[in-house]
Amino acid sequence: MSSNTKIAGRLHDMVRQYNRKLAADAMLQLVLGIAFCSLTFGFVFWVAWFSSSLFLRNLGLHAWQFGAVFSGLFIVVAVWSAWSRVDPLADLKPLSEREQMHRLVSLAVGLTYYDSARSRIWPAL
Repeated sequence: MSSNTKIAGRLHDMVRQYNRKLAADAMLQLVLGIAFCSLTFGFVFWVAWFSSSLFLRNLGLHAWQFGAVFSGLFIVVAVWSAWSRVDPLADLKPLSEREQMHRLVSLAVGLTYYDSARSRIWPAL
């Protein structure tokens, strides 16, 4: 076997291994995406179903119908937002050094920090 054939074989194996890793990562992201979407939209459905069964009896819909419509609307808005690549944190300014120091000190001590200038509550983790 010539050295070119060995190099080509090793390169082919490296590409195959890299593609296998990419496929495994894509499959993991797909499974986790389906799982987290199911949990999120299931929770939205449950909240809509529960609230409609308690508060919206005069609406003319069954609780499961209202839950399905509400969670379907939530899914459509989420898909549109992801499709148009909306960044919900785009207009949020980064913390100043003073705010960052207050936040870090409060987290280190275990306190909750409230910044009245920005109306933010920084909970202790």
